[in-house]
Amino acid sequence: MTANDWSDAILRWSMSGVFLWFGFHQMQDTSAWVSYVPDWALIFGLSKQMLVLMNGWIEIVAGLMLLAGFYIRPVALLLGLHLAVIAYSLGGGPITIRDFGLAIATITVFLRGADPLSVDAR
Repeated sequence: MTANDWSDAILRWSMSGVFLWFGFHQMQDTSAWVSYVPDWALIFGLSKQMLVLMNGWIEIVAGLMLLAGFYIRPVALLLGLHLAVIAYSLGGGPITIRDFGLAIATITVFLRGADPLSVDAR
């Protein structure tokens, strides 16, 4: 394996860890996250609490898929775009910049695709 193979896997695992942490934290302490849900996200009639719980489950499932390297490209694209929308909705500041950087890192996982340590490579 080359250094690029390892760096691709490490980036994928790292981003998986980010989404798993946020997903589990949203499930554990939903009330801490409802203030981040913009009003425009309520178009489907769901409460902010329900949206946070749904988002938490999505991030956990997608984070586990990314960790294993299962359907890397579609999962990373979905997560990257999702995080870019979140960053945009925050409207500026250090959290926006951090989330935008993480979105770019996740989209990089999408662009790189399967690494030798992923399920997709088998």
